Amino acid sequence: MGVALQLSRGTEIGVQTLALPAPARHNKLFETFNPGAYNWDRCVQGFVTDTEKFVTREQAMVIAKAAGQIKPGRKVTSKLYSEDVW
Repeated sequence: MGVALQLSRGTEIGVQTLALPAPARHNKLFETFNPGAYNWDRCVQGFVTDTEKFVTREQAMVIAKAAGQIKPGRKVTSKLYSEDVW
């Protein structure tokens, strides 16, 4: 699992996924990849699963809860944040 951004190009959404492995945070994606090359305003933040599938923060929370991956003491919300799992 790792943090990921699904990017858009023009009006297309989901044309490219950028990802970094745990324990990276989403802000590291913005720092690592060329900021001028992408439309960051239209990106969708999420995660990649162990099978490299992109899932949204909401989908990732369902998966992490079911797998018992939420760190003890973290407040469970509808969206998963990297701090919730690493």
